[in-house]
Amino acid sequence: MRKYYILIIFLFLLLLLNLFVFVFGFENKTNYEGKYTHTRALCQGNTCRDYKITCNGSEVLEVIPITGFITFDGDWKDTREEKELCLN
Repeated sequence: MRKYYILIIFLFLLLLLNLFVFVFGFENKTNYEGKYTHTRALCQGNTCRDYKITCNGSEVLEVIPITGFITFDGDWKDTREEKELCLN
C-alpha cells in the first residue's frame, strides 16, 4: 500500500512540475534585446551563401560570409519567407 502512496505523490509532483513549466516556461522569444549572433543563408536567384550575422536589437552590426557560394539547379526556387536580417 505504501508503494501506491509514493507513486501517487510522485505523479502529483510531476503534474505540478508540468503545470509550472506550462505557466512560466513559455515566453515571447521574438523580441531580441542586446547583441546576438545567428547564421543564415542568403540567396540571389539560385546561388546561396551562409553568413554569420551579428545584431544589436534590430540593427545589423556585421555580416560575415562563412561558406563559399552554392549554386542550385536553374529551376530551384527559395521557398523560405522573406525576413529581416535582425529580428525585433
